[in-house]
Amino acid sequence: MRKYIFLLVAGWLMCLFSMQAQLVRIGFIGNSITIGTGLTSPQTECYPSQIGLLLTQKYGDTCEIRNFAVSGRTMLRKGDYPIWNEPDFQRALNYAPDILFVMLGTNDSKPQNWDAYGNEFFADYKAMLDTFRWRNPHVKFIVCLPPPAFDIVWGIRDSVINNYVIPLVDSIATLYNALLIDFRTPLLDSVTLFPDKIHPNAQGARAMAKIAFDRIVEADIIHQVDTGYTFVTSCDPKPTGELRRGDTAIISYTTLRAQKVYFNGQEVEPNGSIKVAPLTDTQYVIKAVGALNEDSIVYVQKVYVPVLTRVVAVPTKSSFFPGDTIILYARYYDQKKARMDDTTFALNWIIKQGKGRLFDATDNQISLVADSSGTMIVTCQTDSGLSYDLKLTVRTPVAVNAPAYENLEIYPNPVNNWLNVRINAMRDQTIQISIFSLDGKKQLSVLRSIGHGNNSLHIDVGHLPAGVYLCKMTLNNQIRVQKFYINR
Repeated sequence: MRKYIFLLVAGWLMCLFSMQAQLVRIGFIGNSITIGTGLTSPQTECYPSQIGLLLTQKYGDTCEIRNFAVSGRTMLRKGDYPIWNEPDFQRALNYAPDILFVMLGTNDSKPQNWDAYGNEFFADYKAMLDTFRWRNPHVKFIVCLPPPAFDIVWGIRDSVINNYVIPLVDSIATLYNALLIDFRTPLLDSVTLFPDKIHPNAQGARAMAKIAFDRIVEADIIHQVDTGYTFVTSCDPKPTGELRRGDTAIISYTTLRAQKVYFNGQEVEPNGSIKVAPLTDTQYVIKAVGALNEDSIVYVQKVYVPVLTRVVAVPTKSSFFPGDTIILYARYYDQKKARMDDTTFALNWIIKQGKGRLFDATDNQISLVADSSGTMIVTCQTDSGLSYDLKLTVRTPVAVNAPAYENLEIYPNPVNNWLNVRINAMRDQTIQISIFSLDGKKQLSVLRSIGHGNNSLHIDVGHLPAGVYLCKMTLNNQIRVQKFYINR
């Protein structure tokens, strides 16, 4: 019985490994047409996802689709927005796809791209395929003739696509023995599938998917893929870019068909995350060892030493009255505009304009009291000479019996459902609005905050019956009463 269970489990594991080994990974490189710009649900409606659905119907769960396209990108490395410079391009390269599906050239046709660098398109296309072949020597290529551009939009020119891009892509297909998919010829009369003349709608994306799927099945490229090889399929550091010395980063990674995985020589899990805190530029190597091969990705974490380049003073209040105490905080920034929250510097605080007192200075803050109203400027300066002028407004105290407002009116009169109150207030304050019937009974009362200047308030009186009412408005102990009518 134990022998039977052992054989059953062993068979199940072999079957599981075999299923994983047969997984065909297809990576898509392209532009907005490939990413699904203009579609209601780009992730599911774009033609790569639709190809994935058709492949699943045909071959079951043996294919994996990953879309690394970026809108507006060019094949040309000197184009206005080269796909080469995108993080998604590096992710596609790390993914080491079994099949690389390339559909670029539409944005390359723009004048600023093709007229200046079109003679480099063929060499850049070759370089891209060679780069992916270096990453995965067993990769198969699918290259595509772009669909028609039905008008000159965003500078995209169909004449350039047809006369120059397409012949070069055709030559690439011959040179690399790549599967060629023609998105142009079958769609020449399908302008209705491209509402903006460039991007397919959902029906157009399905049409493109069917064209590609039929060629994939006809060429039987899925069964030509060399499966079973081991790869490190991702290396994703957070945060990206240079790391400030003393900070930490998380490097996440994934592998495929790995028997053992090493992070800088230390054995780790096949998929996981490692926290690092390098003090200098440091190289990290993720290595996967499998039955047929070894694969690795090298990531270099750049580290910089933070240098104070800017100091800023931040008040608890920028507007206050004489006698009030506020606190001024110093904020420091390095050469990368990153906050240096864990650092303190010697500071000199000076009242440059106005009258007041600075006291209770600590590491990065100081207290301030103004003695008189007006504009106050406080300067904070470091020993290295960096300084910042903080401008503050010390307000003039308002007497208790000073006018609270300049203009106050209610409208319309008569009113139907909403009574509007317009007031030009002399300062920030609150207003109490109460509605009384002529017999002195309070019907409603609201308290609203208003700011200095013009304010417009809306009071719902739609529930009150028709008749004559009094509106009592109270501001800073000043009262105004006005009669109004409600019509129904």
